[in-house]
Amino acid sequence: MTGLGRRVRPHPLAFLIGLLALLALAAGSTSASVGASESARGPRLPFQVNASLSPESKEHTAILVQNNSRQAATIVMDFHTPGGVLIPLASEIHTEVPPWGTRTFNQALNQGLLPGFRGVGVLSSDRPLNALLMREAVGTGNARSYAVHNAYADSGVRVALPYVANQLDEDGTVTNTRFSIANAGLDVACVTLTYELVPGRGAASSNGGTTLVSSDVASESCPDGGWVIPAAGQVTLAPEQGTLATAMPSGTVNALMSVMVDSTQPVTVAVDIYGGGNGSSRLASYNGFIVDKDRPGTTEDDISRRVVMPLAQKSVGGYWTEYAIANPWGEAISGSIVYQGTIDGDPGRDVLVTVQIELPAGGGITHSVYDSDELPEGFEGWAMVYADRPVAALLLRANSDDTDSFAAANGVPKGRTTQSAKFPLVFRNVHGWQDQEGTNSWIGIAVADGGKAELEIVAVNNPEAGIKGCEVLALFQTTITIEGSFVFDQGADDKDATGLGALPTCMMGGMVIRSNKPIAAIGGVTSDLQVGDNDALYNAFP
Repeated sequence: MTGLGRRVRPHPLAFLIGLLALLALAAGSTSASVGASESARGPRLPFQVNASLSPESKEHTAILVQNNSRQAATIVMDFHTPGGVLIPLASEIHTEVPPWGTRTFNQALNQGLLPGFRGVGVLSSDRPLNALLMREAVGTGNARSYAVHNAYADSGVRVALPYVANQLDEDGTVTNTRFSIANAGLDVACVTLTYELVPGRGAASSNGGTTLVSSDVASESCPDGGWVIPAAGQVTLAPEQGTLATAMPSGTVNALMSVMVDSTQPVTVAVDIYGGGNGSSRLASYNGFIVDKDRPGTTEDDISRRVVMPLAQKSVGGYWTEYAIANPWGEAISGSIVYQGTIDGDPGRDVLVTVQIELPAGGGITHSVYDSDELPEGFEGWAMVYADRPVAALLLRANSDDTDSFAAANGVPKGRTTQSAKFPLVFRNVHGWQDQEGTNSWIGIAVADGGKAELEIVAVNNPEAGIKGCEVLALFQTTITIEGSFVFDQGADDKDATGLGALPTCMMGGMVIRSNKPIAAIGGVTSDLQVGDNDALYNAFP
């Protein structure tokens, strides 16, 4: 099996994903990392039990992978230890995967991985792939922690992380972050981390200017210093030292930071943000932002002078948004956030608010909708982040009525907005029963120029998922014109609001949206089947 994987890998694309286990996981927990994908066939992840972040937590990952081409594909999943050593018995291969077809790699069911495994997953194929990584954990009281994020083939020698917290204590709420750096190159990577504390957050001075550089001592592999990461290996940074994690510098305790990852080899970085203490189940995941130092702000990296944030909310069903913006350059820059939208329940009332921002050299800031009194309660829409130089912008979403709810998605550079958006996780009332609605999804779309766009929406129910009530193959098609932004809620009682043009009893599948103008879009998943964090976000695939 491994041989085939090696034959496939030199072809068009390989995904390398560092595994992120929850910081306080017990040795007996199950976890792994890989990518999953977009497809019209949904995974079983929404109904599995997740966990709170505690010493008793157990975690695992699953990958949904789609053949994003018109030809049959071979898809290979290999697993490596953090030291880069291949685990041959864990490799999985699927041949003759049909066009647009999907396969799910569930690490909890992989008999080649021992309980407690944490490492690196490599997806390979002879065809283009879309992939989503889904993370679940189970802790005390079966409270759920749940997150989804895109798995991309992209990697770079500089990666920006706009939101990294180390025991950040604000108003009695503790927030932590764990991030894993996986070496996507063919040689040893020497990695240096630069932490820039966000002014006024936690114990950081409101004047800012606190920078910490973390680089391991010189070694034979890295004579100039740097954390040593072997090819296909990884290093994980977390608030505390652990068996498979290295502690962040002590000077970062009770701080929120933006972090720059500089490497001698291409790397990919995945980040988990989670609650600390008091049985918190909060969990959100995002991908590090690739920074092309030679051609910043091109379509080849994840930063831009204009970043589309597909969703902005202030007290909409308790939900609110915050943006974390990182400046990867050695000089301070100015910019603005332009919010546009309407008021929930009063769609005829337009809102346009501009907020000026200043980003310190190499650092970052955060801006919550509650930081601006000009944004009225009930505001729902989108925003554009403008800056003098390309920046990385992260969208965070929480709920004031449900303190466990937490999710994240990457802002979209305007130059990378497209006229199509694909969503592999589309649900309506999956496993709903009596007064429980079950698992549902929603789609947030922003028109890149803020104007009107005509959308054609096609969704397919997957009868092979084995979900009661979803056993029939069904195709849903509708057209709609939106202006500025719109949120389609698949669980809504209005067929026009679902994006399906219908009100099926149950649906589990995928959706494709085509637009006459470039759009940016995110997908959301929520559930009322378990206690804990039931919300997740991911970016649409083009």
